[in-house]
Amino acid sequence: MIFTDEILEKKAEFMYKRERVGYSRSAFADAFGVGDRSVRRWESPTEAYIPNPDAIALLDQLNDLYDVQVAKAIASVVANAKALGEKPVVDLYYYPSQSIYEAWHPDEPGYFGFPNAVTRQVREVISGMGFETRLHPRTK
Repeated sequence: MIFTDEILEKKAEFMYKRERVGYSRSAFADAFGVGDRSVRRWESPTEAYIPNPDAIALLDQLNDLYDVQVAKAIASVVANAKALGEKPVVDLYYYPSQSIYEAWHPDEPGYFGFPNAVTRQVREVISGMGFETRLHPRTK
């Protein structure tokens, strides 16, 4: 199979979107109901497989949700700073494992990498705005 620039770009975009929302290959494969080998093939520039359109749609939904959650978190930090009249130290939390995520969110299925990706992006943006941040692991 000859790989066109369009096919290679589609594979790279798929990988970028998956990594952006904090999903490993195997976690995305589980969420989508395929083997991780399928995801590896969709992303590999040397494999003759293009990403599944439904998988692309799922990644688009996850990326839209990611954008919304990042924007809400940043808006909350900025509103809090305005209310206080200062730039407070912002405490951010991450989940060290899937089991701890599930303990905190028993009724919300999801992969712990997603909220951690949101936290990373929020930290990057608000640090650029001059906020000091502290990271804390969630514990059971």
